Amino acid sequence: MSRSILSVAVFVLSAAVTAQSTYDAKILEYTGLRYTCEGQGTPVLKIQNAGSATMGTCVVETWKNGLMVNSFNWILAVPALTGDVRQPALPAVPAMSPGDQLEFHIISVNGEPDEDPLGNILTVDMNEVPAFSNGGEME
Repeated sequence: MSRSILSVAVFVLSAAVTAQSTYDAKILEYTGLRYTCEGQGTPVLKIQNAGSATMGTCVVETWKNGLMVNSFNWILAVPALTGDVRQPALPAVPAMSPGDQLEFHIISVNGEPDEDPLGNILTVDMNEVPAFSNGGEME
């Protein structure tokens, strides 16, 4: 009797682990510039629809040095199917300085709270220095 209860418990646990959330998105990476340009920066992220529902909207918050700067309701022109990866440019972050830290939070998908916290937060240091070419001429 105890063996069958154990088998049922293992089955339920494995089903829960492999179950896919309906409303879920993940930040895969930051692909924008890692330095300021004229005192501001425009963040660019790779975001994947990791849920089973087609993603039409995704709310992403941008934080700078621990304070929220903005909340962006990204409305996709073409909805993303499960597994699709998109690369939105978020609103510019003003008053940036070298060494600032940006943090991005996925809040919701299609107006529903994001169901799986894995991949919802990404922190990026804005610490690179732009490179200039040597002796280039422009005509």
